[in-house]
Amino acid sequence: MGKDIFRLIVRFAKHASVPLLLSLGLLAASAAEAGIYAVEPGEVPQLQADEGLLVIALDTEFPIETSFMHEDGALLPSRVLENAKVGRTSRLLRLPAGRYGWHSLRIGDWVHHGGSSTYTVSSDKELYFDVRPGVINYGGDLIVRAKDRSRAFIHLANHGLPAMDWLDSQFPELSKRYSFVYSGHYADPFPDFYRQVRERAGPRIDPFSPLLAPPDLKSLPLSPKSFWQKNHVTSIELNNAGDLLALQLKTEGKNTWVVEIVDLKSNESQSVARTDIPFETLQWSGDQTLLLSVNANDLRRYALNQKDSDEFVSIVHVDSTASGKRKFEGWSIPRRGRVLDVLPEDPDHILFATIGVTGNLHVHKLDVSNQKVLTAFRPETEESLNREGKGEYWWLADGAGHLSVALSQQENERVLSRPEGKRLVEFLRLGSGSEFEPVSVSHDGKLLYAISDDDRDQRDLVEFDIAERKITRTLFSKPGVDVESAVFDRRHTPIGVRYFEDGRPVSEFFEAQDRQSLPLLRKAFPGRSVVVIDRSLDDKQLILSVESSDSPAKFYHLDTLKGRASMIEDSAPWIASDKLAPSEVLSVTSKDGLAIEAYLTLPEGKGKRPLVVMPHGGPVGVSDRLRFDRDTQFLASLGYAVLRVNYRGSGGFGKAFRRAGYGNFGTAIEDDIDAVLTKALAEYPLDADRMCVLGFSYGGYSAMIAAVRWPDRFRCAVSGAGIADRVLQFTASDSAQTAERRKSMEKLMGNPLTQQAEMMQTSPLYRYREIRIPLMLVHGLEDQRVDYEQSRRMQRMLDLDGHPPVGLVFPGEGHGFEDLDNTDKMWTGIAGFLKQNLSDPTTVKSAAAQVKP
Repeated sequence: MGKDIFRLIVRFAKHASVPLLLSLGLLAASAAEAGIYAVEPGEVPQLQADEGLLVIALDTEFPIETSFMHEDGALLPSRVLENAKVGRTSRLLRLPAGRYGWHSLRIGDWVHHGGSSTYTVSSDKELYFDVRPGVINYGGDLIVRAKDRSRAFIHLANHGLPAMDWLDSQFPELSKRYSFVYSGHYADPFPDFYRQVRERAGPRIDPFSPLLAPPDLKSLPLSPKSFWQKNHVTSIELNNAGDLLALQLKTEGKNTWVVEIVDLKSNESQSVARTDIPFETLQWSGDQTLLLSVNANDLRRYALNQKDSDEFVSIVHVDSTASGKRKFEGWSIPRRGRVLDVLPEDPDHILFATIGVTGNLHVHKLDVSNQKVLTAFRPETEESLNREGKGEYWWLADGAGHLSVALSQQENERVLSRPEGKRLVEFLRLGSGSEFEPVSVSHDGKLLYAISDDDRDQRDLVEFDIAERKITRTLFSKPGVDVESAVFDRRHTPIGVRYFEDGRPVSEFFEAQDRQSLPLLRKAFPGRSVVVIDRSLDDKQLILSVESSDSPAKFYHLDTLKGRASMIEDSAPWIASDKLAPSEVLSVTSKDGLAIEAYLTLPEGKGKRPLVVMPHGGPVGVSDRLRFDRDTQFLASLGYAVLRVNYRGSGGFGKAFRRAGYGNFGTAIEDDIDAVLTKALAEYPLDADRMCVLGFSYGGYSAMIAAVRWPDRFRCAVSGAGIADRVLQFTASDSAQTAERRKSMEKLMGNPLTQQAEMMQTSPLYRYREIRIPLMLVHGLEDQRVDYEQSRRMQRMLDLDGHPPVGLVFPGEGHGFEDLDNTDKMWTGIAGFLKQNLSDPTTVKSAAAQVKP
């Protein structure tokens, strides 16, 4: 489901201990004074006609002394929870019906010994909820996670199942007497559904029963811990002259990275930096100055009002001695900021962006050739190129380094403006649904280049005239093909585009002289995907990335004058190609006539191979490609054929194809997978009696719903971070934590306010009794995109039905795993589960019968 985005970032306000306690004592009412009363375990209060009960839960990774809530319209916040320890702390309140929200959290010396601090969140209306009379209300768990020692991510997530479990254990009489109602933006049908099922199931099960462990395999053809280690090459950049190459390499067996500069003429290399945190970007300014940036984040985070830049920039200057040897000097920019642009005509200077104390972006022209000048740099006192700043979150500069286009955010719209003296004049406003993506400005600053499918059938490269305020030319368009990126020369002139065709990356250049090297590349690397990732100013020296479905990327230096290519580095030298299997393209027509592209990986062997169907995540805008894929190759090493399908909604095939995925979760998307599977079984040596479906994120959902739709087709299913309850995704995901995102979600998934019954019908959770095959659940407890509550609910329903799932849960992991040991454990567990269920047809038994807790 894409990258993790958290709802709210707040900063603490530091105070001395005693003054803070006094000020809060004056500003906060006691709960009793506000008509809010704590209910003690076992107590059965009699509610007045206008009163309700409220379960509050605080899930924090550091202790919180006091938590405050606020009734809408009230003058004072109320203390509602004291001394919340690390983990989940719950409390039941009796209070008047109305609208309430979280106000602030006071923490102790977690940040500063001897002092207290407060996170104030009352301005965030997403942290408010309704309390209805006569029911047990629940507005979601307040999740508090530290970003650093002064900031935290705070948001609400619907963890209704543990809330109900807590009520059952602490207030069994109240739990029976009153309905449990989730009071967020959308109704949650699960509490009523769960209680009805549990009553029919008889004696209550242990709500904390663990998932069944997968079989433990003693040996594997490929070690997941080795196979999934980070690539050896993480960055590679060529200077303008084409004689110096900068590479960032991961050291073997250690989490450290080294930056090397290679002299391509002498083939000598020099290590210039070593770090425990990899540089996110390497960038040359001219021929002799290398910029190293740490912790660069997505530029759009500025539009989400994160007012800090967490990037530190270091500089390596390369010079030559009298003997012709290279000499290296290094220093750092003493202020945090971002490299906005390098200046081809002035390589000793860069455009450097910082965030001021008021939160405004400031851009300075910075001399990077002189350490003394850098040391004296004070952005807060020096006049910036964009004067005092007008709320813009980024700038695009022309080829001469002049600021030409300002990007700002006004509510749900992006605004593009141009400078006129000290003023910014708006020339383009983009609504929340616009796919117009500015990528560069022409050398003279008059033209804006963008990739857009607004009023188009696919993502095209277009030219926008800033003065005329309109698109004046389409630079590249190919029916049914989305442009992935544009290629520019050093003068900001577009010279080509990159896109995918038949699963392979394609570089297409506009001018004949730029296309001359392509036949040479195809001849030199037959059957491989070749991408020009960097080039010298005269286009004579090229850096290539060469890969295929059965070979990780290798990097080459191509000297076009000599017509010779030499390998620089292998991105994964520990991966032996003799254990890998090639993939091929399948073209299939779905039952409604839509053309579908898929990839089949068939390992060597005799007879029919068992098959793993592996739907990708997303589902909209994400695609599988005919490139090296570790998941696929690991499964193939176990002897399984792997089928991946770019079903409707996948990215890269045009707007109509993407939009065809809207609202088709569990229906037409799975019909596409079915059509491809039918053809693959008919044309390839695949064993239709030994198939499993496995996926992550949307792929995990697809695996479970396939088990519902085709109960006799698959032997087993594996859901990694899968959506079990489509309605829950609107109340327990960072994808739905603002009104704008919820609108996008409604367009993508359906509207729970008007389509709840349909969404429940295509949710595996509500059709759990139809899942009769062994199911494995894999989830990270810190997943913000697809909350662990999804798998927790799925497990509970299958436990109630007497078909407990196999599974693995990983504390500290989010939507994508970071820890290599956890990756190893996950794939080893999946391999054991598959072997158990896809072995010889005469010996397979139910996983539930074979596996012990």
